[in-house]
This record gives sequence, C-alpha cells and structure tokens, in this order.
Amino acid sequence: MLQTVTWKAIPRKNHSKSQIKNMRKKGFIPASISGKNFQNIDVYLNQTDVSKRPEGAFKINLEIEELNESTQCILKQIQYDYIKNEILHLELYALKPDEKVEVSIPVEIVGKAKGEEYGGIVNQIVDHIVIRTYPDKIPEYIEVDISNLNLHESIKIEDLKLDNEIELVEPKKGVIVSISTSGSSDNEEVATKQEEISA
Repeated sequence: MLQTVTWKAIPRKNHSKSQIKNMRKKGFIPASISGKNFQNIDVYLNQTDVSKRPEGAFKINLEIEELNESTQCILKQIQYDYIKNEILHLELYALKPDEKVEVSIPVEIVGKAKGEEYGGIVNQIVDHIVIRTYPDKIPEYIEVDISNLNLHESIKIEDLKLDNEIELVEPKKGVIVSISTSGSSDNEEVATKQEEISA
C-alpha cells in the first residue's frame, strides 16, 4: 500500500523574490499545486517535511492553512539548485479518486541472481518507470526478482507483470537488469541499451 505523509502548507500570496528569499530563511520552500478541474494554488511547504519525504512513491495529505482544507496530492517534480544543494521549487498534483494519474515509480531489484555465484555482475539499467493508474492503485515500487537469472541473461520491460488497472507509460521496451561478466561484451550491450532508453 502506498505510504501517505501529511504536510502543512501556507498559501503564497506574495510572489516577489525578496519574499521568497525571506521565507527560505524561515525554512519554507515555494511550491505549486495543480490538477484536472482543480484551481491552481501557490504555497510554501515546510522544509523539514520535504527533507523527510520517503524514497519511493508516496501520497501527500496536504493541509492548507487559512483555507481549512486538505488535499490528496503526489509529488510531480522537484527543481534543484545543484550548486547550492537546495530545492528551488516543488510541483504537486492534486488527486481525484476517479481519475487516473501518471506517476514515476521506483524499480526495486530483489533476490540474488544465480549468475552472481559465478562472478556475474548485476547491471540495473532502468531504476524508474512511469505508470498510469487510479490513486488507490499506485504501488510504492515495482519489484523485479532476479533470483533465476544466469550469466548473460536479462529481464526486459516487456517481462513486467503489472496489475490489470496499471498501464505502463514509459519506457515501453528495453532491458531493466542484466547479469554480465566483468569485461564481457555484455557490458557494451548494456551501455548501448541504456543509450536507447535515454534517447
């Protein structure tokens, strides 16, 4: 079941750079909330809440001050300043129970491949996939079991077994994980497939 966290939000009425800078000093990050048939709202989020977010997919119960209401959301995008190592802005998407939503889900590799016993190396090429489904069907992650993989074998996107109510958006094809030997031609093949997926 998808984990739900509760964040508090303050409506953002002043959009000046000086105000945003002042709120950052107080520990708040600017964010926006959008959605289908939803009136967009600009808010500030508590930096502590954001920094403690789960690693996988999760839902947000957003409590908006002054409006005395809460909204179910997902985290759509994070904008970073990599030089200052800080979050610049967040985009949230408001959920509706009867509306499908696209969301990026982590791919988690589980098990120990048979090929590892013979010196095989696990190469994970795809670590996230984008799916479309209803809010109550969003998984925390997609599990890929590599226990039966021998040397030079792989699991592809096409091998994924998703629930009937979950639609794969991207990538549509490609290698998720492979077992290769150090210095073998498999490494070159994996690199090529990675380039194809990233293109």
